[in-house]
Parts: sequence; C-alpha cells; structure tokens
Amino acid sequence: MQKLLTGIEDPERFARYFTNRYEVEGDHVLAPFLSNHDMPMLLAMMRGDTAKLRQAFALLMFAEGPPVISWGEEQGRRGKAWPLNREDMDWTGGDVALAEDVKVLIALRRSEADMRGGAVETIYAANDLLILRRGAITLALNLSDTPVPVVQGLGKRVLYGGDPMKLAPSGAILFAHD
Repeated sequence: MQKLLTGIEDPERFARYFTNRYEVEGDHVLAPFLSNHDMPMLLAMMRGDTAKLRQAFALLMFAEGPPVISWGEEQGRRGKAWPLNREDMDWTGGDVALAEDVKVLIALRRSEADMRGGAVETIYAANDLLILRRGAITLALNLSDTPVPVVQGLGKRVLYGGDPMKLAPSGAILFAHD
C-alpha cells in the first residue's frame, strides 16, 4: 500500500497484487498492516498527508485478512525513522477526525461481509485511479491531486467517502450495490 499511495507503484501493478491476496495456501492468514514498530509510520512516509492515510485505511479495511493497526496510527501518529518510530504513544487525542473515520471504516468492515474476504475484481487501474470490487462493495481511490469524476454505476449507496459524483484529490469512496 505504501508504494501505491506514495506514487512509487502504479495502480495496475498494485491491482494485480491486491486481487491475488485471497489465494493463500491452507490455513495461512495474511494480516495486512500500514506500518509497524520496525519501520517509519505510514503518515511520515506520506509527509503528513492525512487524506492519503485515509485512503490507506480504506484499503486496509478492504484487504483480505485481519487488519493490524499500529499504535497511534489511527490518530495520525507520525513516528519517523528509527528511533522516532518507537516513540511513546501521545494519549492527548491526536487527530480526532481521522480516528472517527477509522472507526467508521472498522464498523463497515464488521457489518459488510464483502469488506472482509473473497475474490477482488479490478474495475479500473490506471491514470491515478484505482477501482476494486468485491461482491457488493466497490472501493474507488483517486491517487491524484485533482478531483476526478466518478464513473456511473459503481454503486447505489455511498458507505464511506464524499461526493458520489466526484472523487476528491487523494480521496476514497466505498459504494454498496444493494
């Protein structure tokens, strides 16, 4: 996810990887994460861009396997390269709006079975736009710095995100087809 959201990896290549994640052998389970104590926090890698961090959380909650959230990541903790990636947790609140968005995404994952597993189909993956579908849920990500018109027919109801007609810069929208 880090490479996609920082522009190192193109949407088409990421989509090939993401759509094959569910094909895990035997009883093995993939546990997706954004960052951990052995690396800089994702927000630091994205130079403080909380819109991109929200995209990352939308992808994390759409990924196969139990999502892992590193301490403070949901509040915008900015731990940079070692030793700052292991700093103490700031319990004074952090980014409250980001934490609320993460709560919404976690609740969606709990309530929508298609957020948790199964085959993922790539609807579109090019030109700074990534659209993935699993069952009755579609995730659209605008990887650019400019608004993008949303393709009609992606879903009947917006579960998360902004304007269903225009995807904000570095925006994410989750649609339901029901």
